Amino acid sequence: MKYIFLVLSLMIGAGAIAQNNEGIIVYNQKVNVHKMMGDRAEQFKDMIPEFRNSKMELQFKDTETLYQAAKDQGPQDDIDVNGGGGRFRMRMMGAGGGGSSMTYRNLEANTSVESTEFMTKKFLIKGEFEDLEWKMSGESKMINNMMCMKATTIDSVVARQTMLRGGRPGGETEDDEKENEPKDVIKEARKITAWFTPSIPVQAGPENFGNLPGLILELDINDGDTVFSIDKLELKELENKIEEPAKGKEVTREEYRQIVREKMKEMREQGDGGGFRVIRQG
Repeated sequence: MKYIFLVLSLMIGAGAIAQNNEGIIVYNQKVNVHKMMGDRAEQFKDMIPEFRNSKMELQFKDTETLYQAAKDQGPQDDIDVNGGGGRFRMRMMGAGGGGSSMTYRNLEANTSVESTEFMTKKFLIKGEFEDLEWKMSGESKMINNMMCMKATTIDSVVARQTMLRGGRPGGETEDDEKENEPKDVIKEARKITAWFTPSIPVQAGPENFGNLPGLILELDINDGDTVFSIDKLELKELENKIEEPAKGKEVTREEYRQIVREKMKEMREQGDGGGFRVIRQG
């Protein structure tokens, strides 16, 4: 009951100022690369920076959003390191991966279209987005001079870690090779903490997070695995209409995962690629 009164008071206050439902927010995205590598890549941690920083942009208007890398930023998908007799590569793919990837969402229809590129081929991944069950903590704080409220949830992401043949650190045995065979896709549970503002009544945020009574200004995944913080916010009329990405082969999420699995298997059999690669498939 206390939470309901707090939300109402914030929304009434927001309405007295303006109905802010259109504009652009740019997030600072900070990824803990060492945590993403896991224990297998311990020997490489002194060769690469602990964090990868990038900027992501969310355009929003009423019930439509478009999420992509900030326009003044180039592709940042791969991290390659040569040293110790081997080559290390880390790739993070999917929404928020940077480069040419972008995600359109229709909040009213509960649908999304993600445009992404895999092995030089463009795909349009279509489907509904997950309806997360958020829990309100009743905590609040000021962010960018706006009152924000805290919400938490648990979601799951499909991921796979593989060690590809070619360019590995030397010394692996036949048993090691069997152990490093591509594994079935697994789901990882993630703890999500979001700070949203009812002052901007748009149920959106970074990546595919949203479904809260206000725009997400800050978001933390797994206590620091990935952190989004506000870089700048402009409440204004957008110059261009928000539109779905249109170029690429249309697939479902599961069809795209299968394409990735088959390609990774093919690369291993051909001895292509190399190093340690993490692929996030959403």
